[in-house]
Amino acid sequence: MKTQILNHAKQCGEAECCGFVIDNKTYLPCKNISPTSTETFEIAPDDWIQAELQGKITAVVHSHPDAVVVGL
Repeated sequence: MKTQILNHAKQCGEAECCGFVIDNKTYLPCKNISPTSTETFEIAPDDWIQAELQGKITAVVHSHPDAVVVGL
């Protein structure tokens, strides 16, 4: 799951990626609909619904594209 999250962050480039962890085992990448997606994130309502239909949302994930990586 960690690899999926990191790959999603790379795909989003300068925009913040966002997604859900479902039942502590599945990562669901979501669409960031924020008008300032390089600074903030807002998960699309349809993605919230899809996540809730798949199981229990156990975490919300988002990136900080301008942050300095200190370790993973």
